[in-house]
Amino acid sequence: NPNNTAGYIYIIRDPRDVAISWAKHANLSYDDSINFMLDFNSCIEWAKANSELPDHIKPRTFLSSWDEHVESWINNDLLVPKLILKYEDLVYKKQEIFDDIVSFFEKNFKVKFNLTNIKINNIIKTTDFKELKSQENKFGFEEAESSAFFRQGKKNQWKNILNVQQINKLE
Repeated sequence: NPNNTAGYIYIIRDPRDVAISWAKHANLSYDDSINFMLDFNSCIEWAKANSELPDHIKPRTFLSSWDEHVESWINNDLLVPKLILKYEDLVYKKQEIFDDIVSFFEKNFKVKFNLTNIKINNIIKTTDFKELKSQENKFGFEEAESSAFFRQGKKNQWKNILNVQQINKLE
């Protein structure tokens, strides 16, 4: 609610690529990944696997289906500032998206950034997918489960991986 939420940034990714990424992350087949994404009742296990809580009381996180999840963030009546970004733009249009994020904070929260070109270039460099993948290889990444979390980060992988039935089901 607006009392507890100042605003939010929501990142949306092509669901056809999400299906591939989720399959790898959750160690699922592509069909099972797609079915999970289309299930209104989809939930994930609590992320803190090494918790002292007994398994029978660990909370589950409700996600819903991919389309319902997206709709809940994009078309809601929460009257707070929101910025909707495409994942693909974060990867391929870094400078433009960075400018959008800075503008979002300046406009909505009166945050003034003292950003020099050196700082901007450093932010773009250190958040580059290849750099994040390198950091994961060196130091690990807590959310990585069955395989690397930062796997490829490319758009349109689905064109060479998913079959026509899988694509149609997602679309």
